Amino acid sequence: MTMFDFFLHTREKMIANLQASLRSVRQLLNLSAQELGDFIGVTRQTVNNLETGKTPMSPTQYVAISAVLDKVLEEKPELYPALTSVIQTSGYSSEDTLGGEIINVHNGSFLKKWFMCFPGTGSLEQTLQGKPLLDGDALNTIAKNYKIFVNYDSLLADNSREFFDQFAPLLKQHGNRLIIPLLVVETLQNMLLVPDPLKAGQAKEGLALLTYLQAREVIEIRGEQTDKTINSLLFSVFARHKSSYRLLLITQAENLAQDILSLNHNQSLPGFPIVCCHLDGEGSLKVYNEKDGNPGGDIQYLKDTTY
Repeated sequence: MTMFDFFLHTREKMIANLQASLRSVRQLLNLSAQELGDFIGVTRQTVNNLETGKTPMSPTQYVAISAVLDKVLEEKPELYPALTSVIQTSGYSSEDTLGGEIINVHNGSFLKKWFMCFPGTGSLEQTLQGKPLLDGDALNTIAKNYKIFVNYDSLLADNSREFFDQFAPLLKQHGNRLIIPLLVVETLQNMLLVPDPLKAGQAKEGLALLTYLQAREVIEIRGEQTDKTINSLLFSVFARHKSSYRLLLITQAENLAQDILSLNHNQSLPGFPIVCCHLDGEGSLKVYNEKDGNPGGDIQYLKDTTY
């Protein structure tokens, strides 16, 4: 099975950002192209080619330059504001800065941020102990009968790892997979770039969870680069396919859930009742009831029937 590297897009943006600002960075450090080349083990001409964009920067070159930058900042921490300002100004694009800070640094280190951008699934492979699978009959029905879409926020919810780890065997048993919109992956990738360590850490865990579930062959990535927003995409998909499939969405966003549940009352869209769920803090799947009192999203629709 070909594995989807959920962190690749982030690393590519980091490389492009540093390469686009490399000449300005080198000049700020008062290094000649020859001196920088000597530090990272390449020729002066190679440095010139990187700075002009004639040749793309490789991951190995990125790591080597990051090591130089970290060493300089260790000796001259006062250069940090000027260095980050240069990269912001000369970087690849405005999309590569979030929250007013460049995407390439974590806690003052270029290398730390780089190595954050790789899946770390070791902790996800630990055997789950003492956590009962709640509502087993309903979960089995969902795994058997529903097309299940997952929003990014539920991948970040408390104890989401425990829930999906227990749900995966049911999906495998019935030959089903969780559907992950490509925009969900891109949202987590973008979160990985934010300067807030807590949010970036949550994004890393979410991407690692996807990597783990992909290794268990229980997810499917779907989407196009032209998709605009997650909410509009999900609403469109549910409206388009509710006549053909039993659809279920797992999301922590109640407003999104209510908007999608409203499709159950659209007379021009006949079909199976849509169900929307969320994860509670204990790692259990809970069903949204509709705010208008209509039980359109209620558990009553989770009946053991086939498509």
